[in-house]
Parts: sequence; C-alpha cells; structure tokens
Amino acid sequence: LSTAHVSQETAKLLENSKISITVYPKGDYGWFIYLDDEVMDEMTKNTSIPKDLITIAKLAHKNKCTWVCLDRDGRITENLPTYKW
Repeated sequence: LSTAHVSQETAKLLENSKISITVYPKGDYGWFIYLDDEVMDEMTKNTSIPKDLITIAKLAHKNKCTWVCLDRDGRITENLPTYKW
C-alpha cells in the first residue's frame, strides 16, 4: 500500500520505531508491518497506536494478511483515507 495512507505524524513514529508493534524499514521509503491475531488484539486495545495505522491493520486482517508493506510508490486504495504530506 502507499505511504499516503498514513499521516506524516504516523510516518515519523514508524520511522523512529516509536510504535509498540513489529515494524521493519523498507529501504529508503516505507515499512513492513507484522500483524498477526495477537498484534491485532493489542493494537485495538492500545490507545497510543494511531487511528490511521489501526484502519490499515483492520483492512489487512480482514483480507487475511499477516504483513503490510507501505511504500511511497505503493498502490492507493479507495478503501482507506489518504493524507498529503
């Protein structure tokens, strides 16, 4: 998915590993995010997880995805909000 689906504030948190989930940098622009059932449960209870990231995680979980790749050249989907930054 495109990094346009996260706000600039969320991108900074992902970049600086300031979110309590498993996130790996993807080259210069983007991240790989691990989302198993346990992580999903934790994310929905943790109020420090940004809402835009939770929305992405819920869509991924609904589609039975364990990993999400966010990339600046990734696909923009109409199922998620976008942010300009």
